[in-house]
Amino acid sequence: MKRLAIAPHRLYFFLGAVAVLFLFAWWWMRLATQHVMSAIPLHAILMPLGLFPLFILGFTFTAGPRWLGVNASDRYFLPTGMCYFSGIVLVVIGSNAAQRLTIIGFALMLLAWSSATGRWASLVWQSTTSDRKHPATLLAAMVGGVLALFAALLWSAGLSFAWVIARQLAFFCFLLPIFLTVCHRMLPFFSSTILKPYVAWRPYGLLWAWLVGCVSLAITGALDWRLAEALIASAMALSFAFTSWRWGLLASFCNRLLAMLHLSFAWLSIVFALQAANAFGFAVGSASIA
Repeated sequence: MKRLAIAPHRLYFFLGAVAVLFLFAWWWMRLATQHVMSAIPLHAILMPLGLFPLFILGFTFTAGPRWLGVNASDRYFLPTGMCYFSGIVLVVIGSNAAQRLTIIGFALMLLAWSSATGRWASLVWQSTTSDRKHPATLLAAMVGGVLALFAALLWSAGLSFAWVIARQLAFFCFLLPIFLTVCHRMLPFFSSTILKPYVAWRPYGLLWAWLVGCVSLAITGALDWRLAEALIASAMALSFAFTSWRWGLLASFCNRLLAMLHLSFAWLSIVFALQAANAFGFAVGSASIA
């Protein structure tokens, strides 16, 4: 534990890996006992909110301070990480035993994430660097995570309407904006260090358009505005395909690690094409989020 407590990324990545194994084991047991249908709503919320946030914190509090040019000697990552992980465990235990434990679990996850969000906000505020657009966007997405976890808490307490809100916020106002922000900053940077010649291209207008699209998809999906959702998803799929080409997807195959990063972004064009097809009425099932 002392080795894990040396740096935020060590603890957060370790707890994230354990959470992955724990949640996969929980779901496998559900499948093996055929108690699947009753757990699907919880699975749809807990998997995105349980698998990714700890890894996000590990990256944010390791790379983020360098973006901001601040000294982030963080003494709070140990209780924050343990609190969030404990919440995941209690949610799973509560799903099998008592609803009260599930409520407490989501409350702990909300408390931990809110604390981390506040900590990141203080670092953004302290920074004197001239360009804080990516860190500020990351902060906005972390606030989206707070809202998603709060909606999940309300759902666990018995407010059924909060399930759709939690799902939409988790994907489109939390996880996806973080992924897009990191890609927008890091993919052109990594590409410029390997591909020669290479001109880094990352207009902020593109990032703002993506974020507006994310919020719009959260709203249209929650309200079941199918045509609007289909049109927005189509536009985003095209923008991701163009950006992937513009960032040098084909050229990236000269380096396997760089190609892996590019492919993780390029996949979004397929994901959103499937979402658009589903919203247009084609039978694609859950392929867009699988």
